[in-house]
Amino acid sequence: MRIVNKSTPTECSNPNFSQTACGFVLEFKDVITSHMMNSTNTNAGGWEKSQMRQFINTDIYNSLPIELKWAIKDTKVVSGHSNLDESNFITFDKLYLLSPKEVYGINSIYVADAL
Repeated sequence: MRIVNKSTPTECSNPNFSQTACGFVLEFKDVITSHMMNSTNTNAGGWEKSQMRQFINTDIYNSLPIELKWAIKDTKVVSGHSNLDESNFITFDKLYLLSPKEVYGINSIYVADAL
């Protein structure tokens, strides 16, 4: 794991701002496992309805040492939506995936094509 943030920008106080970059944030340095986002080729329902969200907030979270779980708190995650949905989704998660913008500086689901 590595530290990716130790600050709280003023944007974090905005109620519509995703808190994934607020406060003390750790990330796994390498891929720890692989799992499908959904069993079908869709993002309808967004992060909130994805199988990946369920997987990392149960299976992955429950596999962590108790001392680490004590330090993890729920984070407000604002995530994008598909063309079938009308607005962004807001969830509260202990673990979440970084967006392509946070990882690659590119705001696209087609990251492999953009690099």
